[in-house]
Amino acid sequence: MAKLGSLYDARTDTLLPISVLNPKVPRSVITRTEKTITEFDFSADDSLKDRFKKMGLSTDLQASYLSGFVNVEGSGRYLNKIQNTSEAVEVSMYHRVTVMQENLEVRSQEFTDSLILDYIEGGIATHVVVGIAWGAHSIVTAKHQLSQSDRQRRANITMELKEELTSLQLRLSGMRTGTNHESDSETPLHNVEVHIDSDVSSDSEVMPTTFEGAYKFLHKVPQYISNDDGGNGKPVTYTLLPLQMLAFLRGENIAAANTSFVQSSADTLEKFVNLFASFSGMKLALSDYHTRINEHQHCIAAEHIRMIEDLRGVLIGRKAALRSRFAMTLKGTRSGQERPESLWELLKEFRSEDLSLQPFSGVLAKYTEKMDFFDLVVGKGAEYIGFSSNVGVDTHQSSGHHENYVFSFNWDSQYGDPVLQENISILQELLGEDGAIATRKAHVLVRDCDGIGETVDRPYITHERNLITITEDMAEERRERADKSFMQYDLVSFEKGPHRRPIKMAKVTLTCPGKACCDNLCDWICHKCQASISFGYSDSFLYCDCGRGLYNTWTFQCNDRKHGEGWSRWEGKTLLESLNALEPLEALNILILGETGVGKSTFINAFVNYLTYDTLDDAMKAKKLDCIIPFSFATQVVDKASPRRPFVTTTVSSGVSKNEKDGSKGHSATQQTLVHTVQIGSRIVRLFDTPGIGDTRGAMQDTENMADILSVLSNYDKLHGILILLKPNNARLTVMFRFCIKELLTHLHRDATRNMVFGFTNTRGSNYKPGDTFEPLKRELACNKEVEIGLFEETVYCFDSESFRYLAGYHQGVTLGDQADYNRSWEKSAHESHRLLKYFENLKPHQVTSTVSLNETRHLITELTKPMAEIMQVMNDTIKVNEEQIKSLTEDKLKTQDLEKQLFVTIRTLQAHPIDRPMTVCSDANCIDHEDDGTDASRQTLRVVYKTRCHNPCYLSNVTADQIAHPELIKCAAFSGNNGFCNSCKHSWQVHLHILYELRPEQKVIRSKDTERKLATATTEMEKKAIAIADKQKFIAAIKGEYEKIEGDAIRFSLFLKKNSITPYNDATLDYLGFMIKEEKGKVAVGGDPTKLDNLEKYRVQYQQQVKILSERMESGKDCELLTAQEVHKRVQELYNLHYYGTQLRQIQSVVRKTHGDTFREESHNVRVKSRIWKGERIKKAVTYVRNGFQSIGMRPPSWSF
Repeated sequence: MAKLGSLYDARTDTLLPISVLNPKVPRSVITRTEKTITEFDFSADDSLKDRFKKMGLSTDLQASYLSGFVNVEGSGRYLNKIQNTSEAVEVSMYHRVTVMQENLEVRSQEFTDSLILDYIEGGIATHVVVGIAWGAHSIVTAKHQLSQSDRQRRANITMELKEELTSLQLRLSGMRTGTNHESDSETPLHNVEVHIDSDVSSDSEVMPTTFEGAYKFLHKVPQYISNDDGGNGKPVTYTLLPLQMLAFLRGENIAAANTSFVQSSADTLEKFVNLFASFSGMKLALSDYHTRINEHQHCIAAEHIRMIEDLRGVLIGRKAALRSRFAMTLKGTRSGQERPESLWELLKEFRSEDLSLQPFSGVLAKYTEKMDFFDLVVGKGAEYIGFSSNVGVDTHQSSGHHENYVFSFNWDSQYGDPVLQENISILQELLGEDGAIATRKAHVLVRDCDGIGETVDRPYITHERNLITITEDMAEERRERADKSFMQYDLVSFEKGPHRRPIKMAKVTLTCPGKACCDNLCDWICHKCQASISFGYSDSFLYCDCGRGLYNTWTFQCNDRKHGEGWSRWEGKTLLESLNALEPLEALNILILGETGVGKSTFINAFVNYLTYDTLDDAMKAKKLDCIIPFSFATQVVDKASPRRPFVTTTVSSGVSKNEKDGSKGHSATQQTLVHTVQIGSRIVRLFDTPGIGDTRGAMQDTENMADILSVLSNYDKLHGILILLKPNNARLTVMFRFCIKELLTHLHRDATRNMVFGFTNTRGSNYKPGDTFEPLKRELACNKEVEIGLFEETVYCFDSESFRYLAGYHQGVTLGDQADYNRSWEKSAHESHRLLKYFENLKPHQVTSTVSLNETRHLITELTKPMAEIMQVMNDTIKVNEEQIKSLTEDKLKTQDLEKQLFVTIRTLQAHPIDRPMTVCSDANCIDHEDDGTDASRQTLRVVYKTRCHNPCYLSNVTADQIAHPELIKCAAFSGNNGFCNSCKHSWQVHLHILYELRPEQKVIRSKDTERKLATATTEMEKKAIAIADKQKFIAAIKGEYEKIEGDAIRFSLFLKKNSITPYNDATLDYLGFMIKEEKGKVAVGGDPTKLDNLEKYRVQYQQQVKILSERMESGKDCELLTAQEVHKRVQELYNLHYYGTQLRQIQSVVRKTHGDTFREESHNVRVKSRIWKGERIKKAVTYVRNGFQSIGMRPPSWSF
């Protein structure tokens, strides 16, 4: 124990048993101050740096301790405490008692006279002790070893330990009585270790190990101090004076003596303290890790355990080397024997080497996560197969499970792969409270393939049921379905199979009806085919690739995690309102024309594939061929089975369609115009597939084909592009090509040329250029002076469908040559396809219906034929009713109440009402009824009721409504397989018709203000009758005038159609008059009024006579009566402006157009377009399903929890 005057060597922080004071030093040299001071301090940080700080060690003394210069005793032994694990919580209380301070009066003469300097000449010391504080320091440490369940409560446990020690302080200070167990914790701590390091000893010399024992010990510390030798306890601090200062006070020079002390930079020493702390932290981590991997030998390889043991040895050796080198260098620099920079150089050396410790942290993270994973899955009931025997459920039990989930992985090679994390997240769900194990009694098997000596190319979870694999890779399946919201149709009412769709469609984008789901709009897809769901405005059906179902038969399941696994349903009315409010799909309409044999159908198939796949390799990787139109082509292959290996013809084909014939045998493949729609995201691309120009069925068929094309176009408002396909090797253009261009531009507006481009097929042989066809095409276009059609880069596109043929052959096992020859063909054609779409997309579309053209004019007249004929008959009824009322008014015996009813004019009207769905009905006498239309209570007016609905609904789009025995009607399903006779009513198809709407007669009274004013001034019945008769006569004259207007325009419209028809003309008005006469004959046969029948027959004769007269004049060159398209539209507007029947005519025509449009259907194909040009539209696959903060290898990922 040091005393005042003892020598001290600061170079090694060592007290020497030599004093510079005379043993008989005067009492006046030493001053003593007795005062008891008690201090408390707390720490929950048991690191060495914090212990240094709390115990008041200077940086120099810390360095001496780390280098091994200082041996500690008493409370100092707290520094030697070895941290074996981080899985423990420690809180320490520092109890400091100081009872006396003694100092040397170094400035007194008595002190100077008492010095003996003989011992310092040898340079054994650097300082002398000139002050000592006496007392005792004690450190109480409370430690709790954490169990697995305690880890989540670490902070709470720390607080509870501190509360115990605080209570101890308060009792020692007299501020609290009783025991320490007064914590408010709901789970009082057990297994708390209490340890005391103190400068004094207890009576029993055995330190207490409980809080109560610690209290009793600390309470007696003053007693233990007084009982100590000298009664002052132990030195707790020393005050040092340099020997040079001591010599100065004596007035002597001892410079020759080696008493110098070179103090090191505090910053440098602090960095060494941090370096030692780093080694301690790594050692602690490895110690924890080593303990844990030994407990997890089922999932950790023995080689890895040995590697960690070797790492621990290396770390201990390196720390010992650092300590030895640091001690030597520190002593050398302090004594001045080494340069001060030596410490920096040593620090730099070990810090650079310490960088090699960084991989240790990566190793710890890698397998710590694996052990966390093991604890999680086994704790939740999974069976683990790894490096040792199975852990969890017995394997023999697993074989008896109905449902199994098997997770296979190689942790060593797949750690850090986001796919591994993705699979672990799925496994968590399966093992959760609502997962497969809990809800379906399923079994989860975890196969650690590193442990069983297998290698898998990726982590995956297989779902098995009754030993049959349901899902090979659940993560991959989820990636396919990630962020998707599904709709499920009702199996009972759903109509499976392909269905032609309405023109006006909307992509279903709605919120989910689930109560817990968010309000975000979802893009809905079918749960079965995963195609986008589309809504048809005209029929209220929802369509997918599986088929279609009415809107109110579907259920919903969105991608919101709150939705759960169930399906939710919208309230019917609310859903229909929401669907009708959707924005229609944006459309891009492209008409494709070309000569027979140019390969339009093959081109359309190829075109869709070019949009879907960027390269031929990508297309060949697809599971099946994307084919929207059935096709067939012949090729020659070598018969390798025959000895002479002859060439044989083989056919590559896909699909069968009634509209397509086998084009490989020289026939025209496409038989009529079809519209194929491809949905790309929120856009529809319509491809109008037309019959070939120069049809093999003859020139007349070309004319009919053009009429068919124009008829189909009339159902659409806009045409974005016209693509004319040509072969690149035609040195001469055919006459039919000229006919096609001429007829198209004649019947469409000339503005359509702005949307016309030329596409050349099979251009691989002409180096993807127009080839021999270019010059004759250029000359042909130059001859057309009326319109300007140029051949520019933006209007010329070169394709090659041979690469698609190669793809089709590949999918059917037929090799058409070297793939390398077709790769460039695909890439060039795909580029041209993208360029074509972009060009059409940026063009102003041609307005088909709103532009005055021959085609639109013909379409308009056709729509007005029935309304005009029907209204004319209603006008006759109106005239008849008012004439009968005039006759009645002239009678003297008319009752007063009857007089009041007949004072105002009466008008018969028609209102058009679309029926719910278009249908095929029978007009045979046995299939119709006649009933009173209810318009006039004074007499019976019959109307026809079709009681036999033979096909409801019927969506044939080429059948003219209200025409009996229309040729296309035989294609109706009602006559399928029955030789033209109806499967329902058994009558011939020739007595059937298509109906789309109903015309319902109404009767009302027109009370004009002028008539009311006149009647109000009349004083007698005779005056009132006279006013009424005059008013009705004036009204009848006006109706007759409107009748003559409609009649005259109907005749001229008929002549216009006859003059401008592409195909031989059938007078639609005469046809419809015949239909009306047939209906009236049926009414008369059951007792109806024959007047209307007589009027219809008279009108038909009169109509035929006038048409004949005007036709003869037109043929003789006197065609002044012939209307132009512009004049037709002007006359139609005049008809709409008629005072009494103009509004009715407009309303009926509007319903006719809508119902015809609603019945038109398209061939729809949901193709998953993946090309780069549409990447903004397509649904992107998730690269990873769950990231959960997992950032990089070497970083410990977040812990899993449920």
